Amino acid sequence: MDNVNGTDPQLRQGIRDEEHLSLLRIAYFVFGGTRVFFSLFGVMYMVIGVVFAFTIPTGPMKPGEAPPPEFVRWIFLIIGTGIFSVMATLATLDFLVAVRLGQRRSRTLCLVAAALGCIFMPWGTLLGVCTFVVLLRPSVATLFARGAAGAVMPREPAREPPVEPMIGAPAAMERTPPPPTGSQAVPVEKGDSTGGIIPYKNPPALAAYYCGIFSLIPCVGLILGIVAVILGVRGLRRRMQHPLVRGQVHAWIGIILGSLVVAVHVLVVIGLATHAFG
Repeated sequence: MDNVNGTDPQLRQGIRDEEHLSLLRIAYFVFGGTRVFFSLFGVMYMVIGVVFAFTIPTGPMKPGEAPPPEFVRWIFLIIGTGIFSVMATLATLDFLVAVRLGQRRSRTLCLVAAALGCIFMPWGTLLGVCTFVVLLRPSVATLFARGAAGAVMPREPAREPPVEPMIGAPAAMERTPPPPTGSQAVPVEKGDSTGGIIPYKNPPALAAYYCGIFSLIPCVGLILGIVAVILGVRGLRRRMQHPLVRGQVHAWIGIILGSLVVAVHVLVVIGLATHAFG
């Protein structure tokens, strides 16, 4: 009876693991994109360094003014190269971890990347801790072991031997497989043609996701951020009440983006008030 109602502990744990891995995958893609953006600052420093290195020695100097030291001409180039190299390497590692999480492979690499990410407080530490919590579960370790085994030794689908039809048996009964029973019966969301990508059966989670995305737009971000947090919490409650209803990832994205946008607006208001009345 538990299997039919979707309350089987192993089934619930499997659904929870899949959604947590999907959430981590999205987070690593976001972190990789953020580090690509910050690597552009390194490119900007490199351009400034090149300009300084090749224009200052040949530029006009005021009478009695000494040229700047040699290291000043190259300091921007060195700093820019360092920033770009570090950020590009970390972004590549984040994208690789996101891909491996989707493939359920290279669990050790993901754990190493999580340990390195803990250095970058606070968000890197938070992501690293969440990665350790999820990947150190025995059920998740089993998923990665199956993914690695499937990648190393692909198996061909089993071929069924031809079945001789029984004399006098109806054609519909010749090769009708028996229906799954007991633990083999896996409940499926009927009517979900999107494969769970769009959780239309969890409207609060889906609305929270879009409100969180559109909260990044100026002027309306504060209102949409608050709405995203409220709807995200409602979506998580609906997910807990109905285990087979998807949308936990969408709800968390709405909550995280909405909270960040609201926090930024609050900090801006506090800063303006301090500057005005300070």
